Amino acid sequence: MEIYHFVKYYEGLLLDRLLDKNESNATVCFDLEDSIQNVFHSEKNTELKAYHRKLLINILNSCTSESSLLKIGVRINASNTFDQKLDFKCLVGLPTIHTILLPKTESAEQIIDLFHNLEKNNISYKEIIPIIETKIGITNLESIAKVKSSKIKKIAFGHCDYNLDVKHFPFFHQTSREYWSWIEKIVSIIKPFGLKFVNSPFLELNNDSEFEKMLSSLFSICGLDCGQIAMTFNQALICHKNSGQVIPYFKKLPNRLNMKVEQSFAKKFIELFEKGNDDRAFTITLAEKNFLSPQEYTAAQNFNNKIQNSNINFTFVGGCFPIQGSLLFEDLFHQLLKSKFENDYNINLNVNIIRYERFKNCFDKISTYADNNPIDILIFCIRPEPILRLTKLSYKFIDNLGRVKRTFNLPNSKQLNPEKYDLLESESTSLPTNRQEIPQNKTWTNLNYLFGYLIGNNRVALNKYLKLIDEVILFCKTNNIPLLIMGPAIRTNTYMEKTISKRLERYMKKKIVISEDKFIKGSDLTHNGNKLFENNGIHANKFYHKLIADRIANKLSNTI
Repeated sequence: MEIYHFVKYYEGLLLDRLLDKNESNATVCFDLEDSIQNVFHSEKNTELKAYHRKLLINILNSCTSESSLLKIGVRINASNTFDQKLDFKCLVGLPTIHTILLPKTESAEQIIDLFHNLEKNNISYKEIIPIIETKIGITNLESIAKVKSSKIKKIAFGHCDYNLDVKHFPFFHQTSREYWSWIEKIVSIIKPFGLKFVNSPFLELNNDSEFEKMLSSLFSICGLDCGQIAMTFNQALICHKNSGQVIPYFKKLPNRLNMKVEQSFAKKFIELFEKGNDDRAFTITLAEKNFLSPQEYTAAQNFNNKIQNSNINFTFVGGCFPIQGSLLFEDLFHQLLKSKFENDYNINLNVNIIRYERFKNCFDKISTYADNNPIDILIFCIRPEPILRLTKLSYKFIDNLGRVKRTFNLPNSKQLNPEKYDLLESESTSLPTNRQEIPQNKTWTNLNYLFGYLIGNNRVALNKYLKLIDEVILFCKTNNIPLLIMGPAIRTNTYMEKTISKRLERYMKKKIVISEDKFIKGSDLTHNGNKLFENNGIHANKFYHKLIADRIANKLSNTI
């Protein structure tokens, strides 16, 4: 693992002393970008950056250690800025810089321009690390990764700027499941080009146990040959001494289901930031030693500025579709919908997700939530998965002790194991592993569905589902909650799954008592020439999420 330790630098700092303390052999990095600013008095930033450029020159020129022992990194300012031009002048004539980090990289052209500017200014360096910090950067990441140069071996991620760019608040940090979807996406793009990943800094400076879990999750995605940005000597040393344990702890992190943000949370963040700040770019809390970034401070202020907007409390009842980890969080249908409402109508869409796997406890989840929270619109998603599980003749499940078992589904049985054991509960209790899924035997899978279908399992399952939906419709009518029903997606993983999914859609459209304008079709397999599902025939892709977001928006636009 390669370590990039960003240090605080000041008048009188001796580089030799830093190197003596650098037990981790990290690249010692100096920042000229975001950490050099006064967030309360931006008019001072030009002078502040000029001061730190001079400081950097003095620190590097005063070093008496052998140049072969030096690994110095500098994060310069972003492309196409006047500050970056001044950074080049600062670096001219300095001892060889090992690493130049380019923030907010959004295109291959920016990297090529950087090559030319460094050469033109006769600046020596060993490597360039582009930092991806915007949605445009991820969109263009493949073209960025295609830049051929022996100087580019790694791509870094800056999650604070990225959160701000896609307008998330509170931010997703390494202790949230959504953060790791970004990492999986980035690594999947750069790995085929032989590039290594450098992880964003962990901001809980005293939380060593979570820092180690983060490293373990990182290794499970990238392997051991990756990089980490460190904020303290202690973090750098933990990276250096890490045993390389590979456990994907991130798979057990909870998804953010209730996304409504209370104004008090934003106010508290702003107060913490301002109270502990001493005219720096960031704040470190006294008690927990948490690093509060200027980006999240800005996001909190942006949130406060929208507090006067109207609110719609949007509840979606479904399965894994609204939290799909294979997609970026901001590409999920409810976030596309949220963005549209905020941009087009100045309406805050407060999204809440209720997940269900069983018919048995689904209604209780809805009514319990409604007892304590307002619901202005409820969308109930009809899912193929519960029907498929109940249709099977032979059903494999995990019991309450975590043991894998197999049982038979019989249509008149009083104890159906698919309804007894909740997959959501077993997900949260089982240990994460990196084991690859064993490919299904589709012939056996089809026969399992067929035999269950022939003995009447599918008919019983459909009746159970209809009973639940009728209960939800009555509940919404009684409580004056506007309701939309989203039809099922069509599973195409096997022949029988496709057949059962299509029958589910026909049955529900015929049986449920709801007007056509309250029904959202979900059974498309293609749209505008784009496939809507991954190759496994199970998981929706970003085009499907966009289609569903548009359809929901069309239904809701009449109510605004």
